[in-house]
Amino acid sequence: MGFVISGYERAPYEGQHAYPVELQMQDADGAELTPILQADASDRLLELEIIRWDGAALISPRIDSLVCYA
Repeated sequence: MGFVISGYERAPYEGQHAYPVELQMQDADGAELTPILQADASDRLLELEIIRWDGAALISPRIDSLVCYA
């Protein structure tokens, strides 16, 4: 999922990088998920990627289960 920030004109694409934080959460059925927040070259939020490690489709990620390791 990409993000649009109102009033922010993104510079030409120069790659992206993950924020230096580890996130974990669970899907509705208890499956382990890893959200990854990506930033653009100006360190502005660009994208959210969610990995479900068992390869099944996402159901409904549980934000209440989010754990952050910084």
